[in-house]
Amino acid sequence: MRVFAQPVASVNFRHGGLLITGLALEERGAHRLALIRHEGILAVHDLEGLFNGITAPQVSFRSPWSSWRRGVNSVSPDLSFAVFSGQRSICAVEPDGGVRWEYGHECWGHREHDHAIADHVCDGLESGSVRVSDDGTLVWGHVRGSENEEWLVLDAITGRVVARTPLDSVAAGSVHIAHPDGKHMGLSIGLGQDGSMLYWARWEKGNMHSWDMNDDDRILVDVHPSGTKFLTLDHNCEDLSVHAFPSGAAMATVGDSTIPPLQPEDGDGDYENEDPAYWDYYCGHIDSTSVIASTTEADEEHGEGRHWLLDSVTLEVRGQVGYPCPVEGPARPLGDGTWLTHDADSGQLTRWAVSAQ
Repeated sequence: MRVFAQPVASVNFRHGGLLITGLALEERGAHRLALIRHEGILAVHDLEGLFNGITAPQVSFRSPWSSWRRGVNSVSPDLSFAVFSGQRSICAVEPDGGVRWEYGHECWGHREHDHAIADHVCDGLESGSVRVSDDGTLVWGHVRGSENEEWLVLDAITGRVVARTPLDSVAAGSVHIAHPDGKHMGLSIGLGQDGSMLYWARWEKGNMHSWDMNDDDRILVDVHPSGTKFLTLDHNCEDLSVHAFPSGAAMATVGDSTIPPLQPEDGDGDYENEDPAYWDYYCGHIDSTSVIASTTEADEEHGEGRHWLLDSVTLEVRGQVGYPCPVEGPARPLGDGTWLTHDADSGQLTRWAVSAQ
């Protein structure tokens, strides 16, 4: 069965691929910002403005470390400051370049290195992440401590640590995913080939209450718009699951065996693709009723990558998404009934919705 998509809007935006796979899209309810880091500058674009022809950033922030290109950054809701996740510190910066505060932590690099030069980037690919709370008063940060990695909550004005919890991770990278209630925060940590870890926390009455979901090697990918459930992916990309929030109890699972292998488009009857399809890392809720997921990486050797529409409650596959033109790479759902794709060759960023027909 096919579910047909229609374009809603399109804009030429050469950095659009970062919104799909680069963790550069920050969402706060219905407000979505593109955080594009390029040549030491973090440019902040309003997504709706982009599609309305406003290509200039709303505001820009200079990175404290021009040669550091890893970590996941965040901006305050009023755009008065940005918080950068660095190799040796978390740093809050204002639009004029002034440093509001800096919190130093152990270096993410795992080899011997020289810290004599402030802007020096050490060997190693590991990094952390930050997220400014929806009310702009707190900063959540994943850092490397002296003995363990830590999950911190910092005062957004002063940078003072107001809560911390030790973690059991040895991270390659991480990302924060905010719960729509503004109180809960998810932290998904990738361990490279060693797996994934998933933590939740609640900020309430000045205290951080945290718990983990680390028995099943799951990647947190999205939270349902209602906040009553969340979506995870198996570290090996073999299945997607819906979990009740906050218990984490699995409500539904769809395995990669549900998706048939893509057969070659050249019509060679002597060759049949028997390689199993598997889910891409990038998926989520189009709206409260539907999830979009893809198998583009598994498909790419045999033809055009495929997107799939799933029921958000049962994860039953409703059908393959049919597009009026070739589409490259996975999709980035926006939760409002639409999703994004990006064409690297043309630079075109396209917003899609399910066709009414």
